[in-house]
Amino acid sequence: MRLCVIGDSPDVRGCAVALAEQGHQVYWLASIETLRALHNEAAQFPVATDILPSTCQYVVPVQTYHHEGIRLVCVNQEFWQGSDLHTRLFTYLCLLHRALPCAVLHTWGP
Repeated sequence: MRLCVIGDSPDVRGCAVALAEQGHQVYWLASIETLRALHNEAAQFPVATDILPSTCQYVVPVQTYHHEGIRLVCVNQEFWQGSDLHTRLFTYLCLLHRALPCAVLHTWGP
């Protein structure tokens, strides 16, 4: 099953890893700051150029990585915090879901 975990807390990692270990295809949408919290050197995570469908590549700036079986999609912090940018983030999520239908687990906060 393809799952999308949406959350900006490093605490989500354990759940996402467990789901990936059970054989689920897990996408975790988080902020760049969460990535830094997971590891001080983001460059040590393998960059994943095969994660995003072409329809999603230019809606919001993202960085994509593979991490412990998780497809990690990191969006700049201002899209999480700036209410004027929430429409673009929502559009991105809709396009991602259309291209890669998945069950969505919303986990805002710890």
